Amino acid sequence: MFSVSFGECFIALIAAGVFLKPEDIKALYRYAKRFRDSISNIKNEVITSVIGDEAPTHYILDDDGNMQPAYTIDDIKPIIKNEEKSTKRKKRAKH
Repeated sequence: MFSVSFGECFIALIAAGVFLKPEDIKALYRYAKRFRDSISNIKNEVITSVIGDEAPTHYILDDDGNMQPAYTIDDIKPIIKNEEKSTKRKKRAKH
């Protein structure tokens, strides 16, 4: 639909750097970040309305185009810590 090459993006960034003040660039960055966050929130609301209230907050698309729950590092840290503790206990028991 929109075919924009990396070269065109690079030229647009250079033009923005030349014509915008540093304060404007910071404001544009903040706006882009808020826009991205609002899109993410809308996506999560749609997923929650389709799947239900207990839907995980992160999803990825698999190769078949199906939504799969994804885990953050905060979700995995307790599991890793428990495995490390059990491994240390097994090593102590062997000695």
